[in-house]
Amino acid sequence: MKRESIFFLVLFLTVAMGAPQVWAQYPEKPITVIVGFPPGGSLDLTAQPLVAAVNKFFPQPMKVVHQPGAAGTKAMGEFLKAPPDGYTLNLGAMGLLTLQPHLRNLPYKTADDYTPIINLVNNPVCLAVKSTAPWKNLREFIAGAKANPGKIRVGDLGKGSSLHLATEQLKVAAQIDLTPTHFTGAPETVKALLEGRVDALTQHHAVFPKEVEAGRVRILGVFERERNPLFPGAPTFREIGYDVVFDSYACMIGPKGMPANIVTILHDAFKKAMADPVFTEPMKAQGLALFYEGPQKLKETLLKDYQNNERVVKAIGLKAE
Repeated sequence: MKRESIFFLVLFLTVAMGAPQVWAQYPEKPITVIVGFPPGGSLDLTAQPLVAAVNKFFPQPMKVVHQPGAAGTKAMGEFLKAPPDGYTLNLGAMGLLTLQPHLRNLPYKTADDYTPIINLVNNPVCLAVKSTAPWKNLREFIAGAKANPGKIRVGDLGKGSSLHLATEQLKVAAQIDLTPTHFTGAPETVKALLEGRVDALTQHHAVFPKEVEAGRVRILGVFERERNPLFPGAPTFREIGYDVVFDSYACMIGPKGMPANIVTILHDAFKKAMADPVFTEPMKAQGLALFYEGPQKLKETLLKDYQNNERVVKAIGLKAE
């Protein structure tokens, strides 16, 4: 029996057991996965292989659409207007979903305002500089920041982004004054670093392997609990005495009110894709760890991080716009 036939047989049985008949033929048309940042960023580097893996077996094609702007919140605002029919999804990041609502007047707050589907990967964050920078390690960087308060420019993905928050946490922990510099996309931040328009980056590992291998970028440290195997020479901040750990993850969500059987179909498809080498190999190459959570567990994680980030924002003094 063909995969598509098995898929629709299972779906028919689901419908027969109580799901609304209106959804009996889902999916009947292509599905859009929105990424609220430009191509080449960490979310895009997760979305593309994920969709490629799903498209090997899913009855309808999925496609990635980029809608950059305002640290992902522009796309999120438009996404929430879409019908909850399972044809418009969003690959969201922890900062977009649990931090930005504390800093902007947005049409969403908590996970109750959208539909969590599946958590996919943990997306580590690091501090990086150009290879010709005067700081060879984290201790030298922090010493340089103390000697030159406010003069070191650190690029990130926008005010209130998770990367900006990581920089702010480092400032507080190390008692240093850095100048955050905001950009709209990861490739732009790397370009700015290489051109000398910023002195350092707080950025996801996924955008750096080629630059590090080519000797253009140096990873000074990682905002993780343990050293990342992709950059084993870069210590954690805890190793040098600063209790700064920053977790970030990428998860798939839908608009509020999606029927439970549609959520299940999508969850199961993405979970299957997470085991496919088309997805797992690029994640491994980028230093991203698989981080599976189903709809309910993901919702609990999002609500917990929403509450945690509210406390962090207040503690470091970030102001809402």
